[in-house]
Amino acid sequence: MESNADMTRAYIIAFCGLIAIGLAGCTKDNDVESTGRRALEGTVNTRIGPLKFINGYPSNETVDRLYEELDFQRAAQAYLWALPMMNCVAMRDGSAKTWKPGDFELTE
Repeated sequence: MESNADMTRAYIIAFCGLIAIGLAGCTKDNDVESTGRRALEGTVNTRIGPLKFINGYPSNETVDRLYEELDFQRAAQAYLWALPMMNCVAMRDGSAKTWKPGDFELTE
């Protein structure tokens, strides 16, 4: 059986190897200038409508539309995350109304 020091050394070597592999993708070859890729230009059609980009940056109208979509998505998530809590409150209230609470039962 290997000692803890040997296992720690093996984990450190494996971790360093993964870091090296990850950093290999961060070389200068992936820069926009060297690959010939250009900044996003023009209009992109999406589910929320056309988004206009100028020199790779979104137009003011696009920014407003994206913030509105972000607000909608946050509101939808808040509603979905609140459903279980509201279900528990409704079950508690319905149980208290149907079966009167007895001794040692928490009602609020």
